Amino acid sequence: MATRYADPTGRWRKYEDPSEEIHEDMRPRNPLNYVEQERMGKLRNMVIKKKMSALALGAGFLIVVQLFLFFTYGDEPRKKKKKQTEKLDSGKDDKEFEGKDVIVVSTKPGQPEVKLDAQGNELLETGNSSVPHIPRTIRLPAPSSTSSQATSSSPSNILNTQQPRSDSPQAPDVLGSSATPSPSDQEKTEEYTLLGHGIRTVSFLRVQVYVLGFYVRTSDLPALQSAFVHHAAGAATATSLIPMEKEQLRNKLMDPAESARIWDVVLKDTNIRSCMRVSPTRSTDFAHLRDGWVRGLTGKTQEATEAAREEAKKAKESGQYETQLEKFDDDEFGSSVGAFKALFSGRGKTPKGSVILLMRDEQGVLSAAFQSQGLAVSASMPERDDLGSVTDGRISRLVWLNYLGGKNVSSEDARKSVVEGVMELVERPVGTVGMGAP
Repeated sequence: MATRYADPTGRWRKYEDPSEEIHEDMRPRNPLNYVEQERMGKLRNMVIKKKMSALALGAGFLIVVQLFLFFTYGDEPRKKKKKQTEKLDSGKDDKEFEGKDVIVVSTKPGQPEVKLDAQGNELLETGNSSVPHIPRTIRLPAPSSTSSQATSSSPSNILNTQQPRSDSPQAPDVLGSSATPSPSDQEKTEEYTLLGHGIRTVSFLRVQVYVLGFYVRTSDLPALQSAFVHHAAGAATATSLIPMEKEQLRNKLMDPAESARIWDVVLKDTNIRSCMRVSPTRSTDFAHLRDGWVRGLTGKTQEATEAAREEAKKAKESGQYETQLEKFDDDEFGSSVGAFKALFSGRGKTPKGSVILLMRDEQGVLSAAFQSQGLAVSASMPERDDLGSVTDGRISRLVWLNYLGGKNVSSEDARKSVVEGVMELVERPVGTVGMGAP
């Protein structure tokens, strides 16, 4: 007579996973033997865990391989597809600059086309579809004796002392390309030349935040060239570099420690006027940009502090106990950081394509200005807002180092582009850099 216990393993087979290959010895002989059932359950769990571990290991291996291929061979197919998409989607942004049509000039066969703004000034490609162009030259307020005295005596707004109100019909275009100003405006502004540019990205997804351009006053290019040539040659009388010295300079400007030290000395000693031009690639706000600059400022402060400790250690070992080292832990520096934050607090939104200028004068005073997209008082002058200034030279120097040198920079593409701009400068003998682009 058949009973339900005639086949002790029948009930077990009814519930087992067909995908699992369980050995005959792993099946319980008696379904009422709970000890044996518990042992069999543990064996099944062990098999499942082994298979899950193998799957996880395989998935991790695939991820590692994909990352290796990406960083080794790049993402050229994605870039090509993105470029094709940008050509289709760029539309109006690619054809206009500051609300005016971009002029495309054909050159010799085989050479790229040259793009100009409405005033005939050259525009360079940025690689971004939202902000496709950046001007090679811009005009900024020229220093005056009145503004210099105000800068040295009080932390007044340098922009308000150097230029007329933005609603004045004689106000110069300080944020756009270098349109030819009237004779009266020519005296109030100076030309700045683009040394390098790049795109600021965040996260491992490389989300593009803004396009950055680093400008130097055109009349200061010879001084900048001389500083780099003398540093690379190791002699103050050097007028040119040999190929080996040029390559050494390039490597130093890309080195985390050496680049920070070189740019720190250049910004301290050359007394050049320069500017960081920031143009968001998507709508954001001043608070977001401010937080990024403050994080970079904090990081560069830590790097500078570590470098100062190393210098102090070397000075002590060499017996130079009276070496003056720069400090960043005093109350004045803390107040300056607070003043820098206040420049961008409560300012609201920064639309896509708008422009924020961070300007640094000979004394290291940092001043900021903002131009909103699509707003123009007249055909030659975009409407702008002066945001204020910070007189502590350490602030502007650390903000500049956040893009130019150190362990971590905000835009590696911008740093590489600036290095190439410097190398173009030192290709020429000292004193041969004219008033044009490097």
